[in-house]
Amino acid sequence: MNMSGGQKQRIQLARVVYQDADIYLLNDPFSAVDAHTGTQLFEDCLMGILKDKTILYVTHQVEFLPAADLILVMQNGRIAQAGTFEELLKQNIGFEVLVGAHSQALESILSVESSSRTSQQPTTDGECNTDPSSDAELLHIKHELEHNLSLEITEKEGRLVQDEEREKGGIGKEVYWSYLTIVKGGALVPIILLAQSSFQVLQVASNYWMACACPPTCSSESITGMNFILLVYVLLSVGSSLCVLLRSTLVAIAGLLASQKFFTNMLHSVLCAPMEFFDSTTTGRILNRASTDQSVVDLEIANKLGWCASSVIQILGTIAAMSQVACDVFIIFIPVTAICIWYQ
Repeated sequence: MNMSGGQKQRIQLARVVYQDADIYLLNDPFSAVDAHTGTQLFEDCLMGILKDKTILYVTHQVEFLPAADLILVMQNGRIAQAGTFEELLKQNIGFEVLVGAHSQALESILSVESSSRTSQQPTTDGECNTDPSSDAELLHIKHELEHNLSLEITEKEGRLVQDEEREKGGIGKEVYWSYLTIVKGGALVPIILLAQSSFQVLQVASNYWMACACPPTCSSESITGMNFILLVYVLLSVGSSLCVLLRSTLVAIAGLLASQKFFTNMLHSVLCAPMEFFDSTTTGRILNRASTDQSVVDLEIANKLGWCASSVIQILGTIAAMSQVACDVFIIFIPVTAICIWYQ
């Protein structure tokens, strides 16, 4: 996205207004725009939105000086005159000459524009003697020149807008670490892991309880009453359910806060980026980061990390339970785990 000087200056002025500061320093803010646009910006921004702010601006456009509270006329790096617009005109020491020359220049420009408009007369059908074949030939030559110019532009090296590159390979640990620690310094992560671990422990405990307390056959007697067995099992199940609820709630809250933090940081970076960033980065790329990629951060990353942690804890819990029954499982488990890690 290539912008003109006037467009860049208007964007810079808008960014300045968004800061909502108490004092503004503006260096010739209307130099790259036409007179009509400059007048509109002056009335809307300086005399409108920033009317209650302190503004110190440098300008060569004399038409904006009557609205200033204090005018400093610089000459050879020094302050030659100071005062309001009316006071400087009454001093008769050179300021009125500058204002008069500017007014004469504006009047001459307006007179030239008005004379050019009156001199242009619409041509009649009888005065139009252009040959249609010559018009077609000129149009063909124009298209060829435009085509050749576009080819030259595309073949030039060092383009302003470069092709977007994608990283290949695995994601570094720094990315995961920044995501996990962006919310409260990662204080919610241990609580989530503790809730998931408690759920797994209660699940294994409920299975152990039912296996040990219930009689193996119908004719066998249980070690305790059936009501007590069911009561303990219900308590373990309710505890595991509460742990799952706590884990899911914390994952959702952490994901929401993390996505808000990332979006706020991205928006602040875009708004505070220099103008060369917008020269070399298209609007589509910025919108893609703020829409598609941000939706992935909002909806998928937190859930996937939560399910990954729960799966790892479940596998560890299953291995721990199996080791209590058959220790020989480690003879197969350890080599298979090493092979999987090496293969990945």
